[in-house]
Amino acid sequence: RIVVNAGGPWADFVWDRMTPGKHNAIRRTKGIHLLTRRLSNDALVLFAKSDGRLFFIIPWGQNSLVGTTDTDFNGDLDNVYAEKSDIDYLVTETQNYFHGFSKKDIHYTMAGLRPLVASGAKAQSNVSRAHRLIDHERQDGIKNFVSVLGGKITAYRGIAEEALDLVCRKLKHVVGCDTAARPLPGAPLVKTEEMENIARQEGISLDTVKYLAGIYGSRLTGVLEYVGASIIDGQPAILAQIKHAVEEEQALTVQDFLLRRSLLGLSPSRGLDGVTTVAREMGALLGWDQAEIQKQEESYRSGVAPDLDFLA
Repeated sequence: RIVVNAGGPWADFVWDRMTPGKHNAIRRTKGIHLLTRRLSNDALVLFAKSDGRLFFIIPWGQNSLVGTTDTDFNGDLDNVYAEKSDIDYLVTETQNYFHGFSKKDIHYTMAGLRPLVASGAKAQSNVSRAHRLIDHERQDGIKNFVSVLGGKITAYRGIAEEALDLVCRKLKHVVGCDTAARPLPGAPLVKTEEMENIARQEGISLDTVKYLAGIYGSRLTGVLEYVGASIIDGQPAILAQIKHAVEEEQALTVQDFLLRRSLLGLSPSRGLDGVTTVAREMGALLGWDQAEIQKQEESYRSGVAPDLDFLA
């Protein structure tokens, strides 16, 4: 009965489909990060010497995440990657604090777009990160259509609450919102003693239980119903996660699993050392033939290739 346009960087284009003309409600800026060797055990807030911008170095597993940049983007929204100038900027600014740091310490890069609400600000960093809701029935006569623009992912629950409150008002549906009081899936945290008991009961390593608890929280016992061998020798990820992702989390592609249902795609190898196993296991679960299994594997490899091309 109501469509909510939460298209992020694509929100203008969704709006264009509803009304002829070109909308410019979104200002897209690109931010990149570097995954590097561990530089610090602490999260650091630093100032770039070249322009005074803030950037961060934070622990990320056994590595560090360095970022971010903030540059206007007018290119292909389906082809966003870290360019040489982006990487050089972060490498140079990191070297100001860690003199031995170099490009050889980078495992891979990643890039994304911020869908900021357009304003008159000239500098990218001065554009507000606040979100905006548009009721198109009131603004331009399109019934049953609402757009969510801007905002930060860290505020997603508050933004969702406002959006759904608007939808409920339009539907004249009176219901209280429990977002602020409802725990996230997987809460509460699993205590060390509980993890030790699970490891003993299931006959698996404590490292594997800790790894699963870091991803699924208290839902890890649901994954263990599918217990299986490791995806990659010597690493705690297990085959059971693939079956759980397909049967319980609607994973339909290799990319779904590696980048959005596990942490393997965010490891230094970008999950490439496990992609063949994942494609084979998902193929068995989803009924893929050999051609589709190979297509899924190749699609993942080509998708992450730009993140690993920084040395080239």
